[in-house]
Amino acid sequence: MSAAAREDISIESGSALAQVAAELEKRHQGVIGCIAYGSCLRGGDPFDGLSDFYLLVDGYGKAHGTGLAALFNWMLPPNVYYAEVPLDEGLARVKYSLLSLAGLERGCKRRFESYLWGRFAQPVGLHAFSRAAHGERVLEALGSAAARLIKETLPLMEGDFTSRDLWTCGLAKSYATELRAEKAGRVAQIFEYAPQHYQRLTARILQEMAEVAQIDDDRWSVHVSTNVRILGRGKWMLRSLLGKCLSLARLFKAYFTFRDGIGYLVWKLSRHSGRVIEVPPRVRRFPLIFGLPFFARLYRQGVFK
Repeated sequence: MSAAAREDISIESGSALAQVAAELEKRHQGVIGCIAYGSCLRGGDPFDGLSDFYLLVDGYGKAHGTGLAALFNWMLPPNVYYAEVPLDEGLARVKYSLLSLAGLERGCKRRFESYLWGRFAQPVGLHAFSRAAHGERVLEALGSAAARLIKETLPLMEGDFTSRDLWTCGLAKSYATELRAEKAGRVAQIFEYAPQHYQRLTARILQEMAEVAQIDDDRWSVHVSTNVRILGRGKWMLRSLLGKCLSLARLFKAYFTFRDGIGYLVWKLSRHSGRVIEVPPRVRRFPLIFGLPFFARLYRQGVFK
């Protein structure tokens, strides 16, 4: 799908987000641009909590050299890192993910799991792509992510629905494929941040689908067979099973790329769940031995789902 209907932004030159992005781009070889994602973009304040960025690179070999980091990034992208960026306004704490441009395209267009196309269907902030051709490929991948989320969500819609119904359902399903601790109403807040973005994308994509009928400006209906609906639900169930396994693998991989990786994981779960979590000393000392039982207990307690 063309990216013309998207409303992604170019991060304003000289802004705090731009300064953070520029600093991150110095940390690895082969960086071709940077994407800001999530709450830091919606709130516009990189000093509130932990900001999310994606560094896009030409290839993992350029970014890491030879070794396990490059192998892990290729096998289970992305690698995730923590950084602290001092600015005049304060200290920005950043979680940034390293992803190749080819990996972004695969994740938004072809991968079964929704880890990337569920994220990048949302509006993002773009910074300093080194070549116009790279920027065009990124925009095409972003358009594909939105089209993929809508296509995979349509079989779940019954009766008339609005763009808000469609996106809140799709984003909720995508989040449910990961080990996340989101507060109630989080998905609705994401839609309300940029309703025009989602409404325009919905109209642009659904108008090209023969099985969808437009009832009025922002009301639709989809006509698919029972088998298609059953298949659609089954695919999301399989994504949930696969995605939670991959999320667990990514969490343990993050331990090796984060300074105080266990501390980061617990901080993130505490932030999203609103619960105070104490980490036993033995878990900090021997995370590979005691980490899995510790997080399994948190899962049973409902800290994340």
